[in-house]
Amino acid sequence: MNPLLRRLLIFVALAGGGVFVLVLLSEEDKRITTRVNRLDDVVGSDGMVIESTAGEAVKIRFEETEFDILEPVEVSPGVFENRAVYRLHMVTGGPGEDSTFEALQPRLEFLDTATGLPTGDYIESAHAVFYLEESVAGDVRVDPTALSAEHFTLTGDVRARLPTSSGPSADLEADAIDVDGPRIVAYGLVKWSRPDVSVEGLNMTWDETSGRLGFERDARLAMSGTADRGGWELFAPGGLTGVIPPGSTDPVKHSTWELRGMVTGTGPGGTRIGAHTAWFDGPASTVTLDGESVLEQDDGEDLVRVEASHLTVQQTEDGRVALAEANGNVHLLSEPFAILPAWMIGESVTMKGSHVSSPDASSWTSEGVTTTGEGMTYDRETGVLEFDREAEVAVEEGDLTGLRLTAPGGMTWTVPPRASDAAADAVGQLRGQVTGRLPDGSEFSSDVLLFEGPDRRYTLEGDVEIRRSVGVADQRLSARHVVVSTDEGGRLAALSATGDVVLLSSIVHVLPTRIETQRLDIEGQVARSPELVSWHRGDMLVVGKGMRYSEAEGRLDLDQDARIRVFEARGAASTGDAPPAGDAATTSEIDASQGLTWNFPPGSLRPLADGSGELRGLVRGRTADGLELQAEKLLLDGPTGHAVLLGAAVVDFGPLDDRTHLSSDHVDVSLSDGERILRTDRPAQFSSGRLSGSSDSLELVETTGAVTLGANPSLRVLDAAGAISLVLDATAGLTGILPPGADDAEAASSWHVIGDVEALLADGTRVEADEVKLARGGQDITLLGRSRYGRDDDQGGRALSATGGIRVQRDTAGALLWFSADGQVEGTSWSTGVGAARLRFAGDSAIMDRAGGVTTLSGESVIERSLGGATSRIRANRSLVVLSDADDRFLRVDAEGEVRCNVGEYETRSDSLAWDLEADLAILDGNCMLLAMGMWVPARQVILRPEAKTFEIKGRELHVDDAR
Repeated sequence: MNPLLRRLLIFVALAGGGVFVLVLLSEEDKRITTRVNRLDDVVGSDGMVIESTAGEAVKIRFEETEFDILEPVEVSPGVFENRAVYRLHMVTGGPGEDSTFEALQPRLEFLDTATGLPTGDYIESAHAVFYLEESVAGDVRVDPTALSAEHFTLTGDVRARLPTSSGPSADLEADAIDVDGPRIVAYGLVKWSRPDVSVEGLNMTWDETSGRLGFERDARLAMSGTADRGGWELFAPGGLTGVIPPGSTDPVKHSTWELRGMVTGTGPGGTRIGAHTAWFDGPASTVTLDGESVLEQDDGEDLVRVEASHLTVQQTEDGRVALAEANGNVHLLSEPFAILPAWMIGESVTMKGSHVSSPDASSWTSEGVTTTGEGMTYDRETGVLEFDREAEVAVEEGDLTGLRLTAPGGMTWTVPPRASDAAADAVGQLRGQVTGRLPDGSEFSSDVLLFEGPDRRYTLEGDVEIRRSVGVADQRLSARHVVVSTDEGGRLAALSATGDVVLLSSIVHVLPTRIETQRLDIEGQVARSPELVSWHRGDMLVVGKGMRYSEAEGRLDLDQDARIRVFEARGAASTGDAPPAGDAATTSEIDASQGLTWNFPPGSLRPLADGSGELRGLVRGRTADGLELQAEKLLLDGPTGHAVLLGAAVVDFGPLDDRTHLSSDHVDVSLSDGERILRTDRPAQFSSGRLSGSSDSLELVETTGAVTLGANPSLRVLDAAGAISLVLDATAGLTGILPPGADDAEAASSWHVIGDVEALLADGTRVEADEVKLARGGQDITLLGRSRYGRDDDQGGRALSATGGIRVQRDTAGALLWFSADGQVEGTSWSTGVGAARLRFAGDSAIMDRAGGVTTLSGESVIERSLGGATSRIRANRSLVVLSDADDRFLRVDAEGEVRCNVGEYETRSDSLAWDLEADLAILDGNCMLLAMGMWVPARQVILRPEAKTFEIKGRELHVDDAR
């Protein structure tokens, strides 16, 4: 039995040299008269007074007295001796009611049982009530065993220093205490304290045997710290219960405590706690908090606050306090989180030193930044926050408001110490199929995301996709690797994408633009790439290197190796997501070695038809309908249907086996009302089948075949064998028709040439005129103005000139069939070899039908034939008709109007002449004159045979006078 509990008063009186216990015995029917007996000779007292009155119980009162209290003490196994265990001093006292003894101002001093000396421990109060062990009626006796040492009550300013078996003595202050064996119950405001532990509260219970200490309510517990362990100061409105194990060498470390109510308190290192219930487990160095629990640590620089339904706090060997575990609606505030406060919410949290972990779902919130996930670990010293899975970052305040990141595969999020912004200063890695949204509404996904807040940069890896709005355009980008840069407001300012990059960019209700490349850089509304790029929209596909593209501007630039492909779908129209398959569309293609620039309205559904631009370098192209072109620069204008080729420009069109070719330094190709027109105001060359030409300018209408050559035109025509059949040059211009689709375009062509025209025909005929018209590929030739048509070669020659023009018809072989001439017509014809003759004729006009062998001269006409040194000449002022053979030999001549004829030795004059050269017969009619034998012979008719040198005169006789 505890000495304190065993030694508390039995009411002991010291008398003489012995110990006695005063027991008051009385009977109900016994009457005692009043008497007073004073025992002044009682050793150690001022005396004992016994009082009684008639009809009342006997009253005994002790004045100031000291008693040494004896109690059986086990001195050896099974052997007990009465030893003095404490000394009681009281001012006065006496028997009370119900077998009790009452003492005023008692003080109990504890004695060492071995030496009998005071130990320094005591109990004192204003009043005490001691309970007797037995009562015997009708007698008074002294008995050491009569009083109970284990049951008493002290009231009124109780103060005590009580020995404990687990450490230093404990000081006790209370309004009243009940002692019942080893159990003490204290009432009112109670203070129980010793150097290492102190408790203050209402209504205490203490059991020395078990070391159990309890307070009913409003308890304050203080556990002092040591060199290696911090202390605690706690308040428990609902009371507390503690156990300090007897015999413990370190009661604080070995004790356990339960505190109830809204428990609050402070601990080592600025730790503060709060909970409905708190359990302190000294051996385990843990503090368990339950029900709206709070743990807060503040070392003057950093603050950590944990709120949860249940908290377990671990005290480390070095005396520091750290959260070991938190469960149920966990909120954790870390301040600074960097330098900012951060709240964590979860169901279960474990904390070891600066490390915080949670296996379940939890979230961190700092200055509007919330990070959530499952399987969390956090290091407060380094600012590293990790989630194993289902992670998310959301920013609700600050410059990055609207930022949201999710990572099913977890994340690492680091806010460096002393950072000023939990988002802008953070760096992180997010894993899994990461998705996110930037403050400007841009959305993205990837396998891995690296967040670099200080640089305002995001790095996305693996199956990256970004969706955003840029001005009026919506964009969707996919790639293997993307680096995103943002502005101070967190809006996407630039990005760099690599690896299988695809960008879809469109305005609402407009087909998207599709860009494919291996690298793409976007800044603001402009996309760039130094790599090979495929750009596609609607029916237009562009491929090249070194791209710059702006959806807002409607502008595309390529630096080199550009190619435009235009799809003219035979089936369904392209959606823009991908170019039509090759077997589903016909195409037009244009290549440009030094790139291109293309502009079009941003909302256009037809960027080619509605746009315009230039292609540079060696430009080559082919349209779906077979137009081929080449130039050093090509300007295209969709709305007007114009294409301008600059620098060594070449255009080919028409059937593949009969192409029309045009070349110049500047060619304008336009399409208007279904007609394609090629123009140039620069020197140009062209060819079409067996036709070719050049001029200082040119216009060609492809659909009609109309050709207009400007100044200094030149035309060349080849025959079927490839030999030149026509060479034509002029100074002013040329117009012509190359009928498209004709079986023989050259034969069906027609030309009108003006300005000092010179032409050379296949048979050697040369043509000169102010204007020339050629039809049927040069078979019909019309010369206007001062004209000349002639040929001179080894086989002979022919020359025809006229001031009013010449019209010639030839056969397909170029042989002359027919001609007509007007205005001072002159002509010659000659041949070589035996029997060769030379013919010359002149007139106001001339017509020759070579097929019929008829040549007709009108007006003042002359025809002259030279053969073998002899010359025949016929003149007429009305007409001359010559019939000749295929070799241009005269067969017959008919003349009208003052006809003059010189043939052989004869000279004649007449109104008409009919000369049959094959019959050697010339008949002259009307007013005939014949110069014969040196004199003129008049006659009505003359029949002349020049070869026979005979003549016959009719209608006149020859007179001598006529000869004069």
